[in-house]
Order: sequence, then structure tokens, then C-alpha cells
Amino acid sequence: MSITATMRKWLFIAAIMGSLAVLLAAFGEHALATRLQPRPLEVFATGARYQLTHALAMGLASLAARGKAKPLAESAAMLFFIGIPRLIQDPKI
Repeated sequence: MSITATMRKWLFIAAIMGSLAVLLAAFGEHALATRLQPRPLEVFATGARYQLTHALAMGLASLAARGKAKPLAESAAMLFFIGIPRLIQDPKI
């Protein structure tokens, strides 16, 4: 398997996003634990967990988006981004 320049770029971005997620999670656990009420702290932790999950997905998608899987990966990304504003407009979906 050869890693193209585009794949390398997205893997780098995924690594930065994953590092940021770990940093934010540690900040929430150590610095915010005594300053926030339980509910806002839980929301912050959920956001950090989602950030880490998306960084992992971004890294895996960059590895999968080559050859015959590339059109499928691009379609999935487009549908994902179309769905986010729709979910924000109507969270009951």
C-alpha cells in the first residue's frame, strides 16, 4: 500500500485532531473538574470523546479512500456533511 500526498495530508490532520481531543479531555478532567457542575462537565467530556472518534474516523477514511473505494468514501463524506445541517435544523430526526 502506497500512501499518496493527499492521504498523508489527511493523516496529518487526523493526528492533529486526535492530539487536540486528548488535550481537551485531559484539560476537562483535571482543570475543569472542580470548576464546572456535573452536567456541563459531562457535555464537555462528550464533545472531547466525539472529537477523538471523528479524528480516528478521519484517519481511517484517508486510508480507505483510494482505488475503487474512493468514490464511495467521497459520497459518504458528502452525505455526512449534508446531514449535519439537517440534524441541527430538526434534532428529532
